[in-house]
Amino acid sequence: MKTFLHSPVILFTLLAAISGCDAPADPAAAPTNAGKVDDGKTTTPVTPAALPKAGGAPKVLEDSSTRLARRLAEKFDALWDKHPTDGTASLRFLLRLDGKPFGGKLNILSDFRLVVRGANRGATHSQGFNPNKNGRFVYTQLDAGTYDVQIESEGYGTWSQSGVEVTVGQAPLFEVDLVASS
Repeated sequence: MKTFLHSPVILFTLLAAISGCDAPADPAAAPTNAGKVDDGKTTTPVTPAALPKAGGAPKVLEDSSTRLARRLAEKFDALWDKHPTDGTASLRFLLRLDGKPFGGKLNILSDFRLVVRGANRGATHSQGFNPNKNGRFVYTQLDAGTYDVQIESEGYGTWSQSGVEVTVGQAPLFEVDLVASS
C-alpha cells in the first residue's frame, strides 16, 4: 500500500511548505542550482534521480559509525607505548580470552564498561568500550591518585582490582583474563 509520503511530488511540496519556500508542482522542474555560484566555483546539479534511494541512509550511518570505531581502535595502539606528558596518567588494559588477545567488535556500541572509582570518595569515571583487534584498550587523562578499577561485561562477568595507585606520567598495564559467563 502506497502512502502519500511515497509520492515525490507531495513529499517535495510538503518539505517546501515546511521550509517556507515556493515549490514547483513537479520536483523534476525544480531549479537544480547547476552552474556558477557567486564565488565562481562550479556546482553539481541536484535532481531527484541523484538523491539517495530508500534504504540508503542506514548504510551511510553504518559506514560512518564503522569509521569512527576503527579510528578509536587505532588510537589504542597509538597510545599503547606512550606515557602521558600532560600531567595525567593512563590505564592500559589487555583483554584475553583463552590466553589469546580478545578482539572486540568494530562497533561504536560498547560490549564492555570500565568503571574507575576514586578511593576515599573520589571521582567516579565510567566509559563503555570495545577492545581493538589486539585486545587493547587505553583509558587516558586520569588524575594521579588511588582508584578501584572494574571492567564489566554482560557476556564475560566482572573483573576488578582495588587500591590501584597511579602517578603523573604513568600508564600501568592490566592483563584481564576474560571468562565467559553462563
